[in-house]
Amino acid sequence: MSYEILDILIVLAPFLFFILIWIGSLQLVSFISGWKRLYSQLGSHATPQVIGESSQTFRFQSGKFNKANYKNCLSVNTTRYALILKLFYPFSFGHKPLVIPWAKVQSITAEKLFFYRFVRLKLIAPFNTEIILPEKIFLNNSHLPGNLSLTSSSKTHENPYQ
Repeated sequence: MSYEILDILIVLAPFLFFILIWIGSLQLVSFISGWKRLYSQLGSHATPQVIGESSQTFRFQSGKFNKANYKNCLSVNTTRYALILKLFYPFSFGHKPLVIPWAKVQSITAEKLFFYRFVRLKLIAPFNTEIILPEKIFLNNSHLPGNLSLTSSSKTHENPYQ
């Protein structure tokens, strides 16, 4: 090995180490939060209705997935069929886009903590996952099923599909 190649490897080693740590830590967060487990249980559900359907998109949203916080890195789409959660590029390693059909949502509860208004989604029994998203996603959203839509004065809505 010549000295030029060795010098290049010495310079690139910290960057490669950082990239490996970054990807590994995102994989760990995906595992701990349950995102990876839920994706394996739900599958992609990327049917032509979901992909081709008009959607309402909310970018740079914060959310909580079980115990993991995702601060300003979520993209939330709503269609007539599903809630779609994606993470932005540098944070998406280990987090495949989740497509959660509305039939899998058990309840939607509006809550308030100081000045922050949020919605707590609970999924049906085999999934046992809790997702917290900003309330503005669910207020006056025309893509939500009628019985799951949220108004500012309501507290809890149960899923009619069960």
